Amino acid sequence: MDLTETLPAPLLPLPADAGGHPFGRCPPLWADFVAVDRDGTVWAFEVRPVAYEEAGMWGNTRVGAGGFGPIGKLKATVPNWEDTLYEWSAGNWINATALRKGRVQDSTIASLLVIAVMVLVIVGIVLLKLATHAA
Repeated sequence: MDLTETLPAPLLPLPADAGGHPFGRCPPLWADFVAVDRDGTVWAFEVRPVAYEEAGMWGNTRVGAGGFGPIGKLKATVPNWEDTLYEWSAGNWINATALRKGRVQDSTIASLLVIAVMVLVIVGIVLLKLATHAA
């Protein structure tokens, strides 16, 4: 018996709690994303889907945007369905919202490091020119 089907929606386990498969479902090999609609339908997507908030469901942005299909259904509705998008990354299913936040933080840190190095180079050039003119 799949425990994810008996838990209330806010307590849905993370993929690791479901034997490494999102929501206890084994997605097809082509799927890089798994998400759950508000009604509890579990979907697999080849490309990142978008959330259609009015309808409470996930979908592709255009026809031919990659494969997708239902892979199961939870017994409960999922009020927090917008937080159920998982991405296959580095051999694990990771919550895509958390993954995106981590990537933004990493790129922000990298940008700040580049700016700091550029400032140090400019200060070094200015100091070198001042030392050259003073001599």
